[in-house]
Amino acid sequence: MQDIFKAMADPTRREIISILIQQDLTVKEVNQRINIPDSTLSHHLEILYRGGLVSKRRAGTFILYSASLSVLEEFIAFISLKFTKN
Repeated sequence: MQDIFKAMADPTRREIISILIQQDLTVKEVNQRINIPDSTLSHHLEILYRGGLVSKRRAGTFILYSASLSVLEEFIAFISLKFTKN
């Protein structure tokens, strides 16, 4: 859960998740929407991947990234339970 909190703490990573919820994209396609340096985007995607918030799969010569909705749903449920008990 700590990796998920780290991943979700950054506004750029939250924006990437929002984009990937809508559709699976390559790094280049994500970058066309948020316009940050490739190395920065790769770093953010790696943190999201390690947190389980995105998955990646090969499509020809490209790697497609997608939001892992089940992990996001678990995170939301965890947060909801944690903060509604208090």
